[in-house]
Amino acid sequence: MCSCWHFCFWNEKLVKYNAAASASVTHADPRCISSCVCIALLLAKILAGHGICATDQRRELALSVALQASEFLEGHDVDELLRSVDVEMDGLESLKLSTGGIGYTYKPLGAAMWAFIYSDDFRTALQAITMQAGDADSNATVAGALLGARLGFSQLPPDWLQELPQLQTEWLRQKVGNCLAMLNLEPTK
Repeated sequence: MCSCWHFCFWNEKLVKYNAAASASVTHADPRCISSCVCIALLLAKILAGHGICATDQRRELALSVALQASEFLEGHDVDELLRSVDVEMDGLESLKLSTGGIGYTYKPLGAAMWAFIYSDDFRTALQAITMQAGDADSNATVAGALLGARLGFSQLPPDWLQELPQLQTEWLRQKVGNCLAMLNLEPTK
């Protein structure tokens, strides 16, 4: 077993197990668990260096993790999961983020996949997602996580970072530094 078990992003079996176990603590619905596994696997593959430069690479990677995550659906519709992941470039509106109430796990998953596959700009993507309404904070949070992994900290809008209180900024820098140290990586300045 890896000594830093929660950071073993290169061990997909462990990533799937940890994501499913974590999600099942608060969400019994297998669709929630499969969504969490999907995001965790995608993040693990990004960290492992899978090619994500081209749109078709990102789309293919998203579909591949969705197929892996579908094993957690326990009889639920795999096609529904794949439709949430395989969003067209102009398909943000097709996700109908403003309808159906909040808490439906495939909505933030779909919004995040749309941003991950098609967007090259935090501000534009997150504003587009939040303008769709619905559970806008959840949808934008998951999308921001995937964009962060894909685009990196340096691409965050500077004016957004300037608005963070100093105490939160320092806390975040410490957490990121600790995580990088566990991975034997040096933080960038």
